[in-house]
Amino acid sequence: MKPELLESAICGEDRECVESLRGVREALLELNRVSLKLSKLLRVNGLEKPLIKSVANIGEARRELKEKFKVEDEELIDYAIRRALYMKLHRKVKASRDDMLCPLCGKPPTLIFFKKTDTGLFSGDIPHARCSCGMEWEYNEWRCPRCEADGRMLFEVSVSTSIPIELRKCKRCGYTLFVARRIVGDKDYFHALASMVARGVEW
Repeated sequence: MKPELLESAICGEDRECVESLRGVREALLELNRVSLKLSKLLRVNGLEKPLIKSVANIGEARRELKEKFKVEDEELIDYAIRRALYMKLHRKVKASRDDMLCPLCGKPPTLIFFKKTDTGLFSGDIPHARCSCGMEWEYNEWRCPRCEADGRMLFEVSVSTSIPIELRKCKRCGYTLFVARRIVGDKDYFHALASMVARGVEW
């Protein structure tokens, strides 16, 4: 799915709204630039999951974001640190299909999407979880990352009337995941837009 479909779902024909949303993309790109610089500063002791607990200088990173990069919002500071950790170490982390939480930042995934696979003997779509920090790993698509409820019957599924995206809500604890078949384009922007759609579109 392309981010443009989500822009359309949120904005309809309102071009001013679309341009505003693309401002979200620019803000994410700027946060990525800041996070890339911050990633060089982070010192991590060991590779125990979640890695965020092994960051030795998280206080220094927070100060750097506030003083040097002028990031004031606490949620954005949290995101920038998690994103910096992803940029620094995601290739070194071996995520397991059994990981319920992000092995990098310890947050639950908020998006399920599918990657094509072809081993020669088998081809198909493999579900992957995605955390907002950017980490992706193979995942059981019918498992709740918060309470570990497992099975299709334990989720309420809502399908959008306007875009090919599903909202899955755990019947046991209420945690919500959204599901896209495949992501084409900027995944970070797509993820941000899908979060907005999940909160506001008619299902």
